[in-house]
Amino acid sequence: MTIRGQLTKDDFLEFQRLNLRQSKFVDCGNTLIYFFFLSLLAVLGFLEKDLVGKWMYYLPLFAILLIIPFLHLVYLPLKWRQFYKQDRELSLPVDIELGEKEIVTGNSVGKAARAWKDFRKWKENDRLLLLYLAENKAVPLPKRFFSQQELAFVYERLRSHNVPKAKPFSAFTCVTFAVVGLAALAAGIAAAMHILLQIIQ
Repeated sequence: MTIRGQLTKDDFLEFQRLNLRQSKFVDCGNTLIYFFFLSLLAVLGFLEKDLVGKWMYYLPLFAILLIIPFLHLVYLPLKWRQFYKQDRELSLPVDIELGEKEIVTGNSVGKAARAWKDFRKWKENDRLLLLYLAENKAVPLPKRFFSQQELAFVYERLRSHNVPKAKPFSAFTCVTFAVVGLAALAAGIAAAMHILLQIIQ
């Protein structure tokens, strides 16, 4: 079966958001940044009695917390729009052929055939289905291109070739590993200092 469609600017932006939003590295990194700075503010609030009165000294900490929302809401969408505008090939009509063993995508520039078994994982939301060949290389399939029957065929092919759905990000797991890692690091530093003091004495 062959499907024809066109990747719009909104499709491309949603593709980038979905790819970024469900990236374990990005999500875990963002969580750890917030966890670290909120923990730091909590410690400062406990140690510093006049934290409110000295708010100007701690303003840079609050500014850092605003960097991530700025990146996600302003800077990155702007860069993605510019990239879509500059790369003319992205807006060309695309043909998608769904076969038993492979999926073929192509436009007026060329075609690419990819076996279902070559995909490492897949992600989705209500608008897009992403088929990953590598951690940061995916084939975007806007769901509006497909009928329910055609989407069911794609899911069946992924399932029959044991292509796993990407696991959702767990903030609790990320923070837990961070706390355990910091505790282990602190224990290692304490042990090293103890040994060093024994040698000096």
